Amino acid sequence: MPRGRNFDKDAPRKDTLDFNHQVFGEDKDIVEEQYPEDLPRALQDEVHIAGDKSSIAYRKGLAALHLGRSFTA
Repeated sequence: MPRGRNFDKDAPRKDTLDFNHQVFGEDKDIVEEQYPEDLPRALQDEVHIAGDKSSIAYRKGLAALHLGRSFTA
């Protein structure tokens, strides 16, 4: 359920949940084939948006622990 549901308040929640599950299901195969530890550690080599905050924190954590592909392979 979206945290900020300030739209369609009269619509059944099941419709929103079903839509979310559909979208997540479509993305599942692609997401499961990604290896975030392969991302470049040099964050300045990329352009970031506000939505990247969790990814940046994760990557900084990997770098701080000196973990990468050799750790997860």
